[in-house]
Amino acid sequence: MKIILQCICIPLLGASIWAQGLTDERNGLQVSGVKWFVETFTRLVPVDGNSHIRGTLGAVDPMDLQLRSDRYFVYETTFKNTSGKRIRGILWDHVFSSKEDGRVLKNHRFYYLVPIAKGGSRKVRNTMDVPPTPLVGADDLKKDAISPYRQEVAVKCVVFEGNVTWKNAGIEDKECEELRLNIWKREEKLKKYY
Repeated sequence: MKIILQCICIPLLGASIWAQGLTDERNGLQVSGVKWFVETFTRLVPVDGNSHIRGTLGAVDPMDLQLRSDRYFVYETTFKNTSGKRIRGILWDHVFSSKEDGRVLKNHRFYYLVPIAKGGSRKVRNTMDVPPTPLVGADDLKKDAISPYRQEVAVKCVVFEGNVTWKNAGIEDKECEELRLNIWKREEKLKKYY
């Protein structure tokens, strides 16, 4: 049944990689471990909200600080490089669609700018303050662990060593160009430190 669902989705959105464990030979990626979850980060902030914490923590009066918890949605997937070439960057969408009719409810776009060696793999985690869909939140899924939607990864662009770019059908050149520009900026920044 899972294979049938994947075959239905692929023609709808072009040559995207869909679902877990599916490899697309054209772009040399295997996608697995697609999931999302909620994480809470706790940090110290000034009580009045207007002042800033200056210097080291020892120089700040603890009475002027309070703990603040922020809730973030974490979108996670694992990419395995099966291309035979070093990958410099990936642009993809984390897509949430209806199980009933397959319509897209929400998608979140992400970049990954850290190289993946030939045969290597990376677990990628992105955080946002935006929930997967406006229809279902984390509290709803705590009540019913069966998700009312399907989540998948749709790869849009992959940049390989030598600036060779694989582009999904239907993607504008400017989207892949933005990925290449972000890769270049990251690499220039790293040159300053190494």
